[in-house]
Amino acid sequence: MNISEKNTLSVFEVLGISLNKIAESHSKTPDFEAKLDGNRILVEVKEIRENPDEKEVLNRFNENNLVSMSVNLDGKRFQKALSEANRQLKGYSNAKDFCVVAIEDVREFAVRSESPIFELHQAMFGEYISWLGIDDRTICIDSHGKSRALSYRKNTSISCAVLVFGSKQLTEISAICIHNKFAKNPFPEGVFAKAGYREYKSELIEQREQLVEINS
Repeated sequence: MNISEKNTLSVFEVLGISLNKIAESHSKTPDFEAKLDGNRILVEVKEIRENPDEKEVLNRFNENNLVSMSVNLDGKRFQKALSEANRQLKGYSNAKDFCVVAIEDVREFAVRSESPIFELHQAMFGEYISWLGIDDRTICIDSHGKSRALSYRKNTSISCAVLVFGSKQLTEISAICIHNKFAKNPFPEGVFAKAGYREYKSELIEQREQLVEINS
């Protein structure tokens, strides 16, 4: 069991939910399962790790060389994690299961996302895109359509995504939950907030997907 799986166990313990490890098989399976209000919870844990460019930056930094890097918060790596998790959850779950994707950014601090909640939200629901038509000079809007991992037609097995924070820089493990409003079986609201974690849903406000906090 890796550190992200252990941290995920700790998060759900605070929720009062005891996760059980699912035995590995020849087919891809989620990592954990549990029960909530008579329904099964399935949890797939994903890690965000350094890509080759980030590894090079860290190598140069460790050699005491001055480095600079641009931070791309387009959420593509979170999108990949969500899509991969959905495939595993979809193949194992039934219609009544709550399916949770727990994601931990385990990259070194120097290359880690400065705004992980923003990056995850953008990966889930896309960014607001508009452009000016060259020929007819009209303003065109693709409000979040092409740059989202979730929609009514894709990755609907995911009930919610949970950012897990448990690095060695933190004194305690914490988490942030963002609900999937397109889920076939939405996760009950308020479970994370009641345990003291931040919990959000996404709403389209003035043509922009915005996080709305759920209070206990």
